[in-house]
Order: sequence, then structure tokens, then C-alpha cells
Amino acid sequence: MRFGRRNVWKVGYAQDTAVRQAELNLHVPHEELGERWELRLRHRWPDPVQAYGMEQRVLRSMQAFRTEGERLRCSETQMQSAWFASLVTSP
Repeated sequence: MRFGRRNVWKVGYAQDTAVRQAELNLHVPHEELGERWELRLRHRWPDPVQAYGMEQRVLRSMQAFRTEGERLRCSETQMQSAWFASLVTSP
């Protein structure tokens, strides 16, 4: 997910991305900031183990851009490159 138009990203996996997005936005003062977390990239995996593997591959490849937790600060191009490079089925 991307935070508004900023170069701040949240990488993770979820059973239901709409529910997860709502959870993340619950504590964002969007009425003040005018921005929310928005789903930008998604890939459906057959099981949570493979989804977690994808998450970890992205985070490892973007280690230099990590801020807090599973958040990254990078351009959309950098995020997309890491995302598509991580779309493999083996951990």
C-alpha cells in the first residue's frame, strides 16, 4: 500500500486486503492530512506461506529503504521493481 501520493509504502500480506486497508487507515487523521493508505500492488498466492515469502523477499531487497516495521521510503519505480522481481514461488 502507498500512503497517499507520498513515497511511503507498507509491504505485507493479508487474507482480505480491503479489511487490512481499513485497519491501517483507522488511525490516520485523514481529515487533517487528506491522505490515506491506498492499495497499489497485490498478488494472490495459494497459501499464507507463499504470501509471507513474497513479503520477506520484497523487504530484504529493499532493506536500504526501510523506515519503521514493514514500511519503506522509496519511489514508485523502485517499489515496482522490487515487487515484480520478488514474484517467484520459491522462498
